[in-house]
Amino acid sequence: MKKNIADEKQEELQTTIKEIYELENQIRKEKKKKQIKLVLFILLIIFLFKVFVGEINITSPNLFSQHKNRLYSVEINSKSISLGVEEYQSIINIPYVFKYNLFSSHKYNGEVDDNQLKFASGEKLEININSFECFSEDSKYKISCVGITNENNIVKTSDTKYELLIRKTSKGEKVFYNGEFINEIEKYLTEKGSYSIFINAKYKNVKSVIYFIIKIE
Repeated sequence: MKKNIADEKQEELQTTIKEIYELENQIRKEKKKKQIKLVLFILLIIFLFKVFVGEINITSPNLFSQHKNRLYSVEINSKSISLGVEEYQSIINIPYVFKYNLFSSHKYNGEVDDNQLKFASGEKLEININSFECFSEDSKYKISCVGITNENNIVKTSDTKYELLIRKTSKGEKVFYNGEFINEIEKYLTEKGSYSIFINAKYKNVKSVIYFIIKIE
């Protein structure tokens, strides 16, 4: 009699364990279904948002982290030139949906001013660019390169990738070059007039647009 009771309890325990396992398995399946539905719903919202609204791109002034702005040095025919820099630091980036950037702009003076960048058609035009980070006097932290005079605290960087755009605006916009950065550009500046030169410099979550104007006489 005792043996039968023990067998019955064992069977009840096995049945209970089986029911618990089946319940947990069912809960996992239901949870997975909900997750799939949620992902599909989010993808649908993104698709509809892209179709009817498009990407939201917000840019605001960078008031807090300009201490990390890099220094860019551009030379044409081995002479440094004055240039402008617009810097965009990506804070939030959800592709095709939402972007939030911090923006700052700076001017750097060189040996040659904007109004002196005048060349003859076919004249050699070799362009070079370098990027630098600037540090405090004790070299413990980065500071803004804007207005820095102590060259001992400037360190050349190697992680910046460059692209080049050459554009001329006269009775409509005409692009003469748009691609990887190149040094010799005279073959793209054959017509007389003013050319806008843009160099896109990218590293980590920062994109800088370096710009200046060359005139062919």
